[in-house]
Amino acid sequence: MKANNYDLISVGGRKKIALKEIIMLRAEVNYTYVYLTDGSRFLVSYTLKKLAKRFSEFDYFVRPNKSVLLNTKYTSSFDGLVLQISLPNGEILQNAVISRRKKPIIQQKMKELKKIDAYFLSR
Repeated sequence: MKANNYDLISVGGRKKIALKEIIMLRAEVNYTYVYLTDGSRFLVSYTLKKLAKRFSEFDYFVRPNKSVLLNTKYTSSFDGLVLQISLPNGEILQNAVISRRKKPIIQQKMKELKKIDAYFLSR
């Protein structure tokens, strides 16, 4: 199925990716790795800070620390200190440690997203 323009986001140069295909972004000095649902990753020449501004309008993307931006739809567990990120096939990709300052923000956002998901699942 072809994605609509509002489902796409520019992640570098002429590269546009569907939001639902992005699992996480990980900083690597002045570059960023973009991890996709098919298990692939690619490098873009933008900082995570710059890309985080583009993703800020989407509630389900969170930045638990300075080096990672996550799509919460792919978090498999959350214990208050660590978010576990997994691929759609169940393979664990990475654990993201939550910084002390962002812990209350992340906890609140995860609670809100659970409520939203529960609402739509019950319909």
